[in-house]
Amino acid sequence: MIRTEARSTPAMIVGGYLGAGKTTYVNALLANNDGLRIAVMVNDFGALALDAELIVNANGSTWELANGCACCEVGDDLAAALQQAAASDPPFDLVVIESSGVSLPDRMRAMCSLPGLHDEGTVVLVDATDIARLSADKYVSSIVMRQVQRADAVIVTKTDIASVEQVSRANDIVNSLRGEKPITGENHLDPHAVVEVDLPPSSVDALKDAFTAVPRGVVRAKGFVPRTDVGSWLIHFAGGRLDITPSDHPATVLTVIFIAALSSHNEVSTWLASSTKK
Repeated sequence: MIRTEARSTPAMIVGGYLGAGKTTYVNALLANNDGLRIAVMVNDFGALALDAELIVNANGSTWELANGCACCEVGDDLAAALQQAAASDPPFDLVVIESSGVSLPDRMRAMCSLPGLHDEGTVVLVDATDIARLSADKYVSSIVMRQVQRADAVIVTKTDIASVEQVSRANDIVNSLRGEKPITGENHLDPHAVVEVDLPPSSVDALKDAFTAVPRGVVRAKGFVPRTDVGSWLIHFAGGRLDITPSDHPATVLTVIFIAALSSHNEVSTWLASSTKK
């Protein structure tokens, strides 16, 4: 087996002002986890409103879930909770930090690069029904605008209950702050995405090169890629580490799981197609 480097768990921050839908997004990450083991750092367990049947073990400040995920009530020691998650065995595929509504996620980003972790990105949620008011509020507008400006991705939420005018205004506000259109509400409730790609016969060097330029948000990839001679390579990418193992198994599609807000189907497919042609 060929292993590229030591494992490092991706860590992402979910931010946004009060009422923007952060907890709904985090709940969706946990409920629709696509087989990923996710550790979520929250300030208050009560807000998550998880199905009691999903909780298999409640041990103080940590809840273990039946799908392999976990929730940790961090209190005042986020760094210690993150280090514990980074050292977990078996390892988590993703660590998610839910920031408070009045905090500035960019001030927390250094936490995502603690030993055993790497910064995967910040997703900020914006309430389509309330962003116009908040952006004009002299007390909170600076917080809301900075949250939007310094995020890697913005999702406009509550588009199902907002008027057409409110959604248009929300898009205009985010666009004026970022120079790009925000992601709309569908990714709020379906935060993961999956791409299945048929790759051409590839060498070890080509595969290693491809996975040195992984798009932001790609959390896991697995499948059997055809070799340039006979047989296949078993590819397993997780935690920023690529394992390549020779195999006689027939080639399959490579299944890639990514955070939909941080990347796109086209970006992931294009990355793989262009990288393996080299």
